[in-house]
Amino acid sequence: NQCLNKVSKRLLNMSYGDICLFHVLFYITTADTVTQKKVVEVGGNVTLSCLLTGSYDILQVTWQKKNTRENENLATYSVHKGVTVVETYRGRLNFTRLSLNDTAITLWRVRIQDDGCYKCLFNTYPDGAIPQDTCLTLLVFVCVSEQLRGSLHYVVSEGNLIATCSANAWPSPVISWIVPKNESEKTEVVTHPNGTVSVISKLCVNSTTSLAGQSLICRVQHMEEERYYMLMSSWLQDFVLAYLQPQFWMREITGSRLQRKRRDKCLCGGEGERERILL
Repeated sequence: NQCLNKVSKRLLNMSYGDICLFHVLFYITTADTVTQKKVVEVGGNVTLSCLLTGSYDILQVTWQKKNTRENENLATYSVHKGVTVVETYRGRLNFTRLSLNDTAITLWRVRIQDDGCYKCLFNTYPDGAIPQDTCLTLLVFVCVSEQLRGSLHYVVSEGNLIATCSANAWPSPVISWIVPKNESEKTEVVTHPNGTVSVISKLCVNSTTSLAGQSLICRVQHMEEERYYMLMSSWLQDFVLAYLQPQFWMREITGSRLQRKRRDKCLCGGEGERERILL
């Protein structure tokens, strides 16, 4: 896989900008402070481990996922009771090293939601609980030419225009408009089951005559990458969609269409006919 090879080379140089979407980087810090780096695809598997050095009488080891409000129990292991995995993780998580002082769990079919810090809790006697953290910092970057999905479409009705710019990625992309003057804007954020986020931004221009000879530019930002989508207005009120290469600001004209609607008045947030041109 060419993109995965590119990821590996970049990791060796400690550069993250070209890691593909749905390839994740885990920083794993074990109890002896040794840091490991692993690359795994979302949907792949990852093993987390903790080591408690020293002489302790360990009765049980518990794995938890650290959350904002309270830690979430995942699984426990003891010599007397064996392995217990909470129901929500059964079939996707299990112990892969059954040793009380040197413990490991494996997560199968990794999800974006698995991002975060994990705690292995060594319950000892008579010292009590000894916690150790294993942090997974999940970084999902974009191969821009392949995975960052952006689009711009518009509709014109009785001299009014609604332009809609959208993008899908993870972490959440950021959309902003470069416009000749302040216009009404509404933004919607949708989180999908796979963890990716769609951002939809609608810009309403109440009079297209104010755009004569000018342009609307939608800027999509994600991590260290940017994309620009432009809606150009001619003096004849014809609109042309273009994608701008940010490094050269080259225009790739993808189509031109004049939308004329007679039945519904185009109002910000109102109902109206919409046709799409996807970039």
